[in-house]
Amino acid sequence: MGKIMYTTKNEKGDINYVAAAVSFVSDGLGDAKDRVVNIGTSVDVYDPENKTRQKKYLNVGFWNNDDTSKAQLADRVHKAKVSPGSFLLLRTGTFRDAEPAGDGTPRMNASGFDFQYNSQVEIPVEGKAPVNIICGTARRTQLRDDGTFVANVPIDSKVDGNKVTTWYSISFKDKGKNNLGTRASKTIRDGVPVCILAGKITDNDGTNGMVYHNAYAFDFFAGFAKNQET
Repeated sequence: MGKIMYTTKNEKGDINYVAAAVSFVSDGLGDAKDRVVNIGTSVDVYDPENKTRQKKYLNVGFWNNDDTSKAQLADRVHKAKVSPGSFLLLRTGTFRDAEPAGDGTPRMNASGFDFQYNSQVEIPVEGKAPVNIICGTARRTQLRDDGTFVANVPIDSKVDGNKVTTWYSISFKDKGKNNLGTRASKTIRDGVPVCILAGKITDNDGTNGMVYHNAYAFDFFAGFAKNQET
């Protein structure tokens, strides 16, 4: 399973951010052999006409560029050892309807632009504060006395060649009919891979040499697979 976390647009079409528990990984066939690797998952898609959500299979193709000086995404999928059960954040192009699967489930295809195991991505929003997607493994989860659920997600990066771990402390709150905090407290546990859609990130002074940032969650998707590092 997976979840469409956020969709934005550019001059070429949609850009989709999808949290994915990978169901299959397959190489291309025929002329596409050694040129494309397909990553599969399934997502619920909202049908505005019927006002319902429908499960669809999603196949994302990651291609090697003909220009060897540019991104070789198929090779990168193999190098990162993506396999069924991997938990990823996928960045894709516009979804395109395809022939239904053998079991009758609707199916979509999309071109893959990027994938990451552990990441923090800031997405600009015109006229508003940016949104952020934090994808990693939950640590130090706690339910506070005021009902706020907090999950801390460490993300590693390199600064001047040195490894730096930034901790994102994400707060989940119930608000009106939105029981986000309650749902998160029942789903997210230490060691569970999770992708979180959050608002503006606030810098926080680190303690004990640790760098912390804070944010409030809007939505999330939690998996069950063991996360990996690239």
